[in-house]
Amino acid sequence: MPAADTTPERSFFLMHESQLRLWGPSPSWAGTYFLTYGIGSDTELAVTLFDIGVDRNGALYGNATLAAGFKTVVPFARASAPSLELGLITGAMGLASLRDASFGGWMYAIPTMRLPVLRTRVSAGVSFATAQLYGYGRNEFSFAASLEQPIPIPGTRGLSLVAEWFSGAHDLSNLIVGATWHLHPALLLVLGWKVPTRDNYFHINEQALVFEVGVFFPRIGRGPAYDDHGGSDAHAPSPAARQPPGAQH
Repeated sequence: MPAADTTPERSFFLMHESQLRLWGPSPSWAGTYFLTYGIGSDTELAVTLFDIGVDRNGALYGNATLAAGFKTVVPFARASAPSLELGLITGAMGLASLRDASFGGWMYAIPTMRLPVLRTRVSAGVSFATAQLYGYGRNEFSFAASLEQPIPIPGTRGLSLVAEWFSGAHDLSNLIVGATWHLHPALLLVLGWKVPTRDNYFHINEQALVFEVGVFFPRIGRGPAYDDHGGSDAHAPSPAARQPPGAQH
């Protein structure tokens, strides 16, 4: 799910996401790759390669979609209520299927805020995408929601518990729970667990382990090499926060 933060201006952010299932009758791996560039004004450009998978026989599968677009976070009440971090996460991407050379799109609008005292970030909104992202030949709206709870543990940097969910009956209809950790200001680690929710069948053989590694690259031109995300309220994207996770069958 798109994060409530954007890449620092003149910086790149590169992330790899894997979804892995080594058990059951259909073990598999699926990977998604994100590259973003901050252009300022709480806006970033993004290129993403979604859902490149390998099944137990080594055969390729998945939606295999290339996407390009932008994300911006529009702030609200920044002067009167800065602690709430009110905003609207919005963006769009063009989609090109590498499987059948078809084209589509993805748009989303997700209000977000941080609760007082607990500092929990709550985000909930709508997403519309075509079959190149959602799979199953579907073009539909989905409800999207996430929670992010910073954990101020001494000796840790930017540790948060997170959960996110997409409604619907498509490839991204999953509940993902996990944790994010800024091991270093330039390094982000994510570990989570995915439970598909597109039907009423929640068997362990459909679930998967999710892990991500993200790296912030130095700014181009003058300025610090990266923003220090070390506080308890730090930028800490949920699993696949830059974009929805690659689907895994």
